[in-house]
Amino acid sequence: MSLKSFFLLLSVLTNFSLAVYVWIRNPKRTQNRIFSIFILNLVAWSFVNFLISGCQDASRVNILGRWAYTFGSLIPANFLLFCLFFPKRIKKFSRLTIFMAYSAGVFFVYIVQFTKLLQKGVILQNGMFRPALGILHPFWAFYEISGMGGGLYYLFRKWKDAENRYESLQIKTVFIGITLATLFGLLVNVVLPALGISQFVSLGPTMTVVIMGFITYAIVKYRLFDITVALKKTLLYTLLTGLVTSVYMVAILSTERFLRGLTGYQSFIPIFLVSVFLAFAFLPIREKLQNFVDKVFFKRRYDYTKILKETAEEISKELNLRKLLQFIVDNICESMGIEQASIWLRKERGYQCFINRNLPLKKLIPFSGEKQVIQWLEKKKDVIIREELEKMRPSPIVKAMDKFLGKVDADISVPIFRENQLTGFLFLSNKKSGDIFTQED
Repeated sequence: MSLKSFFLLLSVLTNFSLAVYVWIRNPKRTQNRIFSIFILNLVAWSFVNFLISGCQDASRVNILGRWAYTFGSLIPANFLLFCLFFPKRIKKFSRLTIFMAYSAGVFFVYIVQFTKLLQKGVILQNGMFRPALGILHPFWAFYEISGMGGGLYYLFRKWKDAENRYESLQIKTVFIGITLATLFGLLVNVVLPALGISQFVSLGPTMTVVIMGFITYAIVKYRLFDITVALKKTLLYTLLTGLVTSVYMVAILSTERFLRGLTGYQSFIPIFLVSVFLAFAFLPIREKLQNFVDKVFFKRRYDYTKILKETAEEISKELNLRKLLQFIVDNICESMGIEQASIWLRKERGYQCFINRNLPLKKLIPFSGEKQVIQWLEKKKDVIIREELEKMRPSPIVKAMDKFLGKVDADISVPIFRENQLTGFLFLSNKKSGDIFTQED
């Protein structure tokens, strides 16, 4: 298997796994189903290109090439549909746009399967089979560029008009990944072939791995598609080790093939020297990748059991309530990377700030009332999170909670109970890093 075929197969397997995973996590959610269909379309296109890369028969390459154009013709329509529904459906969009996109896709599918107007056949160029383009190829190229461009436009507009930071981060991550893959794919699979340069067409499908990478990052960091993943370092390190090992094996096999073609015979000594060099480079490369993973996924991770243990030890030693609460607030802020935090305790008929960290003076005014929010907290005994409120349907209690958090510039309110009586609140702002709160937090 050539290096090109290896990466094509890798893109097929990784994207297929992602599509199935997103579908089964919530098959009733429209966005999950549409995304999975779009990714499976990319999988089919990539798989056909994988078969082409290992085929040496002109007639089979011609048939497979037509199927590559078939699946490629459906990508813009499926991508446009995904952009209209992700992360939420656009309230006002023309159904005619979707109809025209799919009609154009079906039209080109018919043209490529039953005529020679899009692909006349295949030609042998530099020892490799390339498609002989028909007279309708420029129109197909225009359809591909306009369809993908239209989808990216909708996605960009949603990013700029996002209702909250949580949604904005999701769209931004997906937009960057799909934009990078789309621009490269259009260049090597549409623009260059139209100019008579077809030797790079097999590289386009490999860039779908970029989409998979950004989508996975958004799932892990920002709970994309409402998926919460408990990602462990051990799992990531295992995957990285497998990736480095695969590259290690490909490098050895490629070197062996190159030397055999250069010298005309197989020699053990050069392969041995390359293997020794890669063996010494293996550990440093793996360690650098692990450091990269730590910075990207675990830059604010901590051992919460250790922190709870240290806090319990401090509680047993410290008798001064104010010093004890200050220690708790400082510990939380430093562990999670939070800029503002405060503890408010009940005093007479209202609540007064007892401990604060970086809270403006104008926000230290005692408050009372909030009967609706207090009753909800006494009943639910749950945390109020602004990001979750922004995802709920507007209602009097949701508006009251949002106003309640706004009193002290907080994004999270943790109720404090003593013998089932609400006695105070711990208010926290968002993280300095901009990351969302996790289950550990």
